[in-house]
Amino acid sequence: MTQRSDRGPGKDGVFTLVHLMSALLVSGFVMAAAVTLQWQRYESVLESAAPRIARLSGMLEARDAIAAALEESRAAAGRYAYPASVDAARAASDFQTRVREVFQSSGMNVAGSQQFPIRPGESYDEISMSVSVVGTLPQLNAVLTRLQHLAPVAMVEQLRIQPVFVATAVDQKPSQTLSIQARFVTIRMRGA
Repeated sequence: MTQRSDRGPGKDGVFTLVHLMSALLVSGFVMAAAVTLQWQRYESVLESAAPRIARLSGMLEARDAIAAALEESRAAAGRYAYPASVDAARAASDFQTRVREVFQSSGMNVAGSQQFPIRPGESYDEISMSVSVVGTLPQLNAVLTRLQHLAPVAMVEQLRIQPVFVATAVDQKPSQTLSIQARFVTIRMRGA
């Protein structure tokens, strides 16, 4: 016959129970530490990503306005520069032709013009040319007025004006003839 003890588990049972409880308690602390560490990492990533997410959300909301502003700026750039889609040699030839036409349409005599090598920049090419013309002061004023409205813009890099003395009859007033050498620059955008 077996006797039942009312005193509870024996020494071995208590020892096993204590070890088991200790192991469960230590694993609980390890799990809690791992969860806390993982939560801190999550919050750190979330904090660093929050500004980027907000920026992207704003860009998504404003995408139509951004696209319209981009088109507007491209159209405005067309006023100041040749687009990247135009070959540099073609842009240089067109620029020379248009500058010569401005002088000729104002009544000046174009003695000659010359293209210079294209100077590449970081985001654009600089196209330059020189022109030698002969004309009067009112014709020069007409040229300068027309150059203001030329698109893409023709910037005057150098301008030399000299009077030309023409022999006239004694009773005639000499005309104000000018010899002009000018160097012009325009730009062509480079592809991205």
